[in-house]
Amino acid sequence: GRDHVELGQRHTNYNSIPATSGWHLGQPYGPADWGIYEEALPDEVLLHNLEHGGIGLHYNCPSGCAETAEHLLGMAPAGFTQFVISPYSNMGSKIAVTAWRRILFLDEFDHDAIRGFIDAYLDRAPESVRMNMF
Repeated sequence: GRDHVELGQRHTNYNSIPATSGWHLGQPYGPADWGIYEEALPDEVLLHNLEHGGIGLHYNCPSGCAETAEHLLGMAPAGFTQFVISPYSNMGSKIAVTAWRRILFLDEFDHDAIRGFIDAYLDRAPESVRMNMF
């Protein structure tokens, strides 16, 4: 699904953590600006970015993830166009790379696997707009 919901509106659970499709907030709450975030963003916001063809690079490290975050930062183009990098707790892995209806879980940083995922799924979503800049 890809229905818009209102802020605070209840909906059924997503089929993955992090979510890769489903209910999400419309304007003015989503999509988020492309870039790096120090705090986790709600799925309802992140999904709007994925719907527009973006990629999510998420990390989960209870004791800190500075090196992993730095590696993920290196995967995004200058200006972060079409990428959101953020922490995401409660994942079953250290890293999750997301696109619309797609997810890659990794326990360690793997440049080639992440690059392959990006090449396969960037701009492959219902509302993809090449080089979309929010």
